[in-house]
Order: sequence, then structure tokens, then C-alpha cells
Amino acid sequence: MRTVLALVLVALVMPGSVAVTAAAAATATAAVPANGEAASLPPHIRCLSDDARGLLEVAMTRSEAVRGLVESLERTNVVAYLSLSVESRPGWPRASLSFVSYAAGTRYVLIRIDAWRVPSQVDRIAKLGHELWHALEVAAAPEVTTEKDFRDLYRRIGHERSGTRFETEQARAVERDVRTGLLFPDER
Repeated sequence: MRTVLALVLVALVMPGSVAVTAAAAATATAAVPANGEAASLPPHIRCLSDDARGLLEVAMTRSEAVRGLVESLERTNVVAYLSLSVESRPGWPRASLSFVSYAAGTRYVLIRIDAWRVPSQVDRIAKLGHELWHALEVAAAPEVTTEKDFRDLYRRIGHERSGTRFETEQARAVERDVRTGLLFPDER
């Protein structure tokens, strides 16, 4: 028997945000055994659906690189919500990281992976690695406590892709490394 805890995350993203969204709302579920012990997933990644939970579990099982990124995130003051959505809209990226809030010394970000436009499990895991790297970039910048600080960080460390979306070469390299490790595990 298990208890299901629900948390509704509403992220009102300011116009011009790095992620092209007006609002993100989802329900986070976490399975808690009847004995009250915490679930086995890392506390700094909060899955907003069972599909997101499944993706994280598979990614951590199959990818040493993703496990390392998750372990690194656990040592920070950044909490990442993970959404595997099917809300494909023209102009939206396949995956993104957006700033949600800062409260009591903790920074909250949202990782969104578009399940419709990223259908393969290998590509989803690679995108997750990419976005986890971005979360670590935020963690390495303690000055990021607002949406403006978040945009300023990416203007400084990344390059603009379009409008208000930015990219870093390091995140792209992580994505390639994760994908290669999944496709060619014996060559690592």
C-alpha cells in the first residue's frame, strides 16, 4: 500500500523568458511506502507525472552520465521539477529549462521535455542530460534568484538561439555524450 502526495506547481513565467511558456502547471506525484520512508528518487528532482518518473528511473539506470549529473545536482540548492509533456506548440523547443522561483535559499527550475517531438527513449534521456547540465549551470551561479538573473546568466555564458532562448556548448556536449553512451555502451 502506498500514499500518493500531490503538489501543484504553477510557474508564471514572465514574457521574454528563456522557455517560451506563459504558464506551466502540473501535478507532482511521489510514491511513499506505507512505512513512511522516502521514495528512492533523488529529492532535488521532482517528477510532475508518472511518465517523468519513469524517464528519470530509466535514465539513472542506463546512463552513468545522467547519474553523475543527478548526484551533482543533489549537492546544490537547486531543485528541478521534471515534466514530460505533450503540449507541442509551434516555436517551442524540444526541451527547455526555465526559472520558477527562489524561496528560503532554494532555487527552483522546471525541466520540460516535449514527449511528442522527442519520441525515442534514447533522445529523451539525452535531452534530460542536456537540461540537467543547464540546472547545474544555474547552481554554479548563486546570483540567479530571479527570472531576470536567469536570463542574464544565459546571455553571459551562452549564445542566443532565437528571441529569448539560449544555449551553451557544454550542454550540447553533454547531450551528445549521454546519447553516445546509450547507443554504444561498450565503447566507453
